[in-house]
Amino acid sequence: MMEHLQAERIESFKAGVVGGIAAGVVFLFSLGLHWAIAQSPVAPPTRFVLLPTTLLTSQGWVSALSIGITGFLFGVAYRYILRQDNNLQLKSGAVLAFGLTRALAQMEMGLALAATPWMVTLLAAESLMIVMIARLGLDWAIAHGWVKPFRGATVSAVAQEDEQAAHVAELD
Repeated sequence: MMEHLQAERIESFKAGVVGGIAAGVVFLFSLGLHWAIAQSPVAPPTRFVLLPTTLLTSQGWVSALSIGITGFLFGVAYRYILRQDNNLQLKSGAVLAFGLTRALAQMEMGLALAATPWMVTLLAAESLMIVMIARLGLDWAIAHGWVKPFRGATVSAVAQEDEQAAHVAELD
């Protein structure tokens, strides 16, 4: 039973790492895009570029850490939500739950900072995109066997399986 729980924890950690890495890649892409927009000759006002254009600022590090934690937690939760089902509604619901929570918080902060509706919408879209790409990364990792889906067995069912396996071993 303890071996099963430890194996599940390891798989959850792996799912979290995949989610965190996928979210981090999307964040770096967004960072590069914001930097390119800021450097272009027809750059919009500086306020348009909401992501920090460098990771060398405290805001940049906080944003990167926030994205990494969001991706990690999404990965762990997604594995448990998904279990062994291939239910599109569960997958989409998980993405929307995490993406909208982050997006709505950013929208609220953007409105508090008197950002334009366009900038607030862009931040919300980026938040949803980050979680969506993390989901695709996790689906890929699960399909290729890097991460195993959660079995969904209760502790008592696992204990019964272990007892049955021990009993069969005794008979041999």
